[in-house]
Amino acid sequence: MVYLTFGDMYSGVYQSQVIEVCEYLSELSNKKVRLIAFVPYPFLLQQKTILRKKYSRVLVFPMLPAHLHRWKLYIPFLALILLFVSSKKIFCRGIFTSNMGLLLRKFHLVQNVVFDARGAQKEEEKEYNVTGDQKINNQIETLEIKAINDSDYRISVSRQLVQYWENEYDYQKGKEVIIPCTLAESFTEKTTNSFDVRKKYGFGENDIVLVYSGSSEGWQSFALLNDWLNRILAENDNVKIIFLAKKEAVENLIFYENNTSKIAIDWVKPEEVFDVLSVCDYGILHREKSVTNQVASPTKFAEYLASGLNVLISPGIGDYTEMVVNENLGSVLSDDSIITLEKLSPQRKKELRNFALENLTKKSFKKQYRTVLQ
Repeated sequence: MVYLTFGDMYSGVYQSQVIEVCEYLSELSNKKVRLIAFVPYPFLLQQKTILRKKYSRVLVFPMLPAHLHRWKLYIPFLALILLFVSSKKIFCRGIFTSNMGLLLRKFHLVQNVVFDARGAQKEEEKEYNVTGDQKINNQIETLEIKAINDSDYRISVSRQLVQYWENEYDYQKGKEVIIPCTLAESFTEKTTNSFDVRKKYGFGENDIVLVYSGSSEGWQSFALLNDWLNRILAENDNVKIIFLAKKEAVENLIFYENNTSKIAIDWVKPEEVFDVLSVCDYGILHREKSVTNQVASPTKFAEYLASGLNVLISPGIGDYTEMVVNENLGSVLSDDSIITLEKLSPQRKKELRNFALENLTKKSFKKQYRTVLQ
């Protein structure tokens, strides 16, 4: 089997949602999965070094990120690779790789194409200009339609995404599984950390600590945190906030200047994220209303829960807003919510972590992965 990525670079998400997926597929099938990664040319040597350390069965090749509209140029090269890497099934992350896989199937170089869908790509481009390549805009809808309707099987990160396919592209349900963004092994293997981490940021034992973990990309709705966090700080005593984000992005938030004593900013390695999250009380998952967010499966949701945090989530975030309500995993916060927070007990944190370990690991979706492997 082959797992194909195009344009992605190594990160915590790549480790969890690509490399560890390859490892799990290998374990379930008793067949070694070959990872083929096309990475932006300027970072080729760096990415090749990192990926080879993380996954021995990886082949890394260059791509030109500014020329996504010429994605077909990679087909002959990929076909040549597959002559030496025998594979009946190819897992394709995203619409570009899926359309590559469909062409390879046409020429009988693979038999089955699995579309690993991470979101609604047409909407991402329309709402957030993710690729930044205007020449690809006219192709994206056509590529997405083919990936959804012509692939042999589909992995969707949410029920909301499948419903979007039905409404937007007349997709007929039946050959898909729902597998959200699951936990990385670094979150399943660790235990709750000590108070020393909290002291590192100057927070006391009785402080109620919120954490925002993630980037400041458009779909993260970073700028919208201003009013939300201002209300939280105004309505709650002893509340402090840790941002695991880029310092310059946090400092540009309007509310930051008047609350510097209550805010800590840090940027840590993926394997260190749990150490910080586990000493907090609430994880912030605030997103604006958009189709991109409506069908999403944010990785941070599972990470917050596995770290023992209540999740403060916006309405309409993939399948997760409903899950928070139904499973009592935190609070859904609208613009006019009264936000009252309390410090979590060790028992509550244990309950939240157990929920994540039982429901949001790759092993939790063993049946779904086996279905795709058949």
